[in-house]
Amino acid sequence: MAEKRGFIDAFIEHKLEKNKLSSYSKVLLDSHKTILEKEALTFLKGCQEHYKQSVTTIARNNAIVKHEDSTKFQSMALKLLKIKFENFFEQVGEIQENWPNSITWLE
Repeated sequence: MAEKRGFIDAFIEHKLEKNKLSSYSKVLLDSHKTILEKEALTFLKGCQEHYKQSVTTIARNNAIVKHEDSTKFQSMALKLLKIKFENFFEQVGEIQENWPNSITWLE
């Protein structure tokens, strides 16, 4: 989450400086920042794709996840992408408990 927020903030700052918009009124700047934040989020989808590819790779590694648990592991790991923050660490704990060899990857 911190990396995501950092990327968004840096993206907005870069765009504002590049287009020399920092002298505009606060209302206009806030409006423009909202638009830029949405634009920044479109670039983060690649991170999700890489994560999904990584989940598939780990699920296929029988030294980490038994073949018969592959589907369950993938489901639980992919759930982390959409889970509410208050449930995130509980889900991580369940994954670590069920597949202790995945701890290093998961961290």
